[in-house]
Amino acid sequence: MGVNRKDLQLLVRLAEQGHIKPCSKIVEIGAQQLSNSFLRSEDLVRKAEAALGAPHPYPLPAPGPVVLAAGRVELQDSAAPFARSFWTSLGFDYAAIDVDGSPGSIPLDLNFDETPAGLRGKYDLVTNLGTTEHICNQLNAFKAIHDLAGSGAVMIHHLPAGGAPNHGLVNYNPKFFWHLARSNDYKWLYMDFLGGDEPYPVPENILEYVERYEPTAAKTMQGRKTADYAVQIALQKTLDIPFVPPLDVDSNARTDDAALNRRYWTVFQPGVLESVKRGGDMPKWVSETSADETGAEESGDLNDGWSETRLARPAGDISDEVRRALDRKVASASHEIRVAVTRAIADSEQNVRTSLDRKVSNSEEAIRKAIERKVSDSEESIRVEISRTASDVAGRLAGRRFVVFALVASALGAAILMAGFLAAARWLL
Repeated sequence: MGVNRKDLQLLVRLAEQGHIKPCSKIVEIGAQQLSNSFLRSEDLVRKAEAALGAPHPYPLPAPGPVVLAAGRVELQDSAAPFARSFWTSLGFDYAAIDVDGSPGSIPLDLNFDETPAGLRGKYDLVTNLGTTEHICNQLNAFKAIHDLAGSGAVMIHHLPAGGAPNHGLVNYNPKFFWHLARSNDYKWLYMDFLGGDEPYPVPENILEYVERYEPTAAKTMQGRKTADYAVQIALQKTLDIPFVPPLDVDSNARTDDAALNRRYWTVFQPGVLESVKRGGDMPKWVSETSADETGAEESGDLNDGWSETRLARPAGDISDEVRRALDRKVASASHEIRVAVTRAIADSEQNVRTSLDRKVSNSEEAIRKAIERKVSDSEESIRVEISRTASDVAGRLAGRRFVVFALVASALGAAILMAGFLAAARWLL
């Protein structure tokens, strides 16, 4: 694909945001050339120079001849200048991973080769601008990118995501990068999904192969069209951890398989990842997983680290193998114990929470009943006391009325008696 105008735009954006620093170390995955769209973008080249403090302006070569492919996509000119001179003009320390002997390239077969120890974590910017779609071994290719990137490094991918049926070996979808970032705790800096300008017929060579086996389908496909798509992504490496391949499972997925827990620990054991992110020590078995499992897989027996081919080896070699197998057994058992303890702690915490909830609920219910009982007793006592008081008051009032009546009656009786005496006295006199 080469470095094009869209890549320049992203470079300027990341530099202005401070994600790409001046005088950084860059490694290209595949020594790239400058496309015509790049060579026509002097405005962006000057912006990149300003953002990165380039020591001198880059003398832009003239664009090459225009050759359009299907969908009016402009093809890369085979004589286009290499990107090396542009990167060095910006002040970058430049390198490239390639097997074709391009200037400044490091011969590395991304299908098989490990990243040399002297290159691991060395680079601040890793660009994959149309290379890994040509690699069969995707795991090894993206592991190499991870290993080349230092802590805090930016990794830029600009790759085909649809159409282009005669280009490369694979097309990418965004989900691949979502899970790649999740597995390695990459930070997302940018994403774009680009569509082709014009649809075009399915290529004839593909229709010819289909026609050999499905003539009707080939005729149907002749009336249909396809279009090219691309995905452009920028990720930042935040943790210096061994590469973990992307895994197409839900984020809350879990497994009891010890080997899978070690291999995909960032996915299946998020608690361990969070501990490492907070500054905790990375478990020893994380760094040893890759080497141990590679040796076991090559032997054909990952479970016990032993195979028939080892029976023919000298005693010294067998002892070494036994020790390694025992080490793996111990590591596996230790891991299983940690998983069991973690699960037990989680279950205990849940039981404690449930018990506490039950105790609190029962206590609240007992308190409510006690309060209701107290209120009910208090109300009854108040009613009885009020009734007793009312009765006493009524009794007292009734007694007082009787005394008054008796006094009045006595007074009246005395008055009548006195009147009788006076009347009798008058009559006698």
